[in-house]
Amino acid sequence: MRNTCIKMRNVIFLIALFLLASCGVPKPVSIVSSQALRISGERPPLDEDLAMLSPAGLQGASWINIRDMRLSPLWPTIVAILETHYSDHFLSKDFVLRLLLEAEEILAVSGHRSENEADGFVMLIKGTWHTESLIDRLIATGQFRETMENNQRVLAFSNVRIAAVTDRTLMIASEHLYPSVTALYTLSGDSLRKSRHFSDLKKPEKGGAISRYIRGNSTLNPQQFNIVPSYYRRMAKNVDRAESQMTFAGNLSLRADVKMDDAEQALQVQKKLNAELKSISSNALIAMLGMKPIVKKMRVTSESRHLRVSFKLTSADIKKILQLIEPLMQIRNMVQ
Repeated sequence: MRNTCIKMRNVIFLIALFLLASCGVPKPVSIVSSQALRISGERPPLDEDLAMLSPAGLQGASWINIRDMRLSPLWPTIVAILETHYSDHFLSKDFVLRLLLEAEEILAVSGHRSENEADGFVMLIKGTWHTESLIDRLIATGQFRETMENNQRVLAFSNVRIAAVTDRTLMIASEHLYPSVTALYTLSGDSLRKSRHFSDLKKPEKGGAISRYIRGNSTLNPQQFNIVPSYYRRMAKNVDRAESQMTFAGNLSLRADVKMDDAEQALQVQKKLNAELKSISSNALIAMLGMKPIVKKMRVTSESRHLRVSFKLTSADIKKILQLIEPLMQIRNMVQ
């Protein structure tokens, strides 16, 4: 049982690694002025394209259509897991839940712009709220230091900055990347839309998430993923770029395309993953739980330098998984 759980966890961790590598797990006068929008010419209203407020030059970007994701049969479970396992950091559980229940989309970018710059992130969250009211609520907790920058309220917690970018969009960013966002709404910086690697990045039209990672001049730091088995951490350094798309609707589907430095690396990872999946699907416990057909729906292939992972689960599959989540979590706790 222990070996089966560990192998399944390894497969899940690899997928999570490439998704995290695609991004990583977060103005102007008081809020963007109409004058700034007029100066921008044909640029759409900022709330209609969050990429206009995301700085260029970073390696990863992830975009989540959370408004439609809430219609997924998986949503109640996501909320339940968050309520049970979320550990308060600088944002309370109640505040995070409110963000998720009222948010419409989330765009996050991460990485660094030069070899001498530390990794950082910028997260833009657009919702049905008025962002100034969110700022007021955060200030009331007493956890944040409030400052004024460019006639705008900015909240500080350690090296994280929070500010109302527009009436509907909240920004949570690393301290050193915060100025790169303010430069965009004063029309003096380069946005994600000017990056050739991300200029065509669009919010998923249906509930789900997309992500893209471009190594560029950076090398992935495997120590950031020390929970992942060492073999996959070593291979992650050789990822040239990765793209993924996950859709939550009546069905749950994932497609990921990872481009390695050479074809042999892609083939090695494919063989390793398929061996893990074969071992898992042939395990008696997996068969007893009725999970074997679900495990077999995962496909791992390689072609030239590309490693491709995909699966599609039906509503029935999702229901079966939901029924097993709590027992599996208990097993995980037993083997840790």
